[in-house]
Amino acid sequence: MAMVLDKRTSLSHTLREKEQELILSLSGDPSPQERPIIADTVKTMLFIGSLDHYLTGLKTLVHKGKVRPALIERTWLAGYLRENLKTLGRLQCRVKVETLADVVESEEENGEEQ
Repeated sequence: MAMVLDKRTSLSHTLREKEQELILSLSGDPSPQERPIIADTVKTMLFIGSLDHYLTGLKTLVHKGKVRPALIERTWLAGYLRENLKTLGRLQCRVKVETLADVVESEEENGEEQ
């Protein structure tokens, strides 16, 4: 059964914004293979957020000597999310490239100190 949300709700708007954020991070043009991964990633983020809300409301994460199952599920979902993001290539190492403004600012600072 597909997850269907009323498109007028704030939750639906937030999920669409997150989906757009992921799409833009892929240069705004995801491939047909990336689209379902993006949709799955956004849903996974929703589920993790829901579990976080539930878990932070508990007095303890251990019940009758055992870790609550919701914590185990949350941990599993976090790993699943990480794999989706790796698949989408969003966890690549990035090198900060100096802009022209950075270079000029650096030269101005060095020139003022001399």
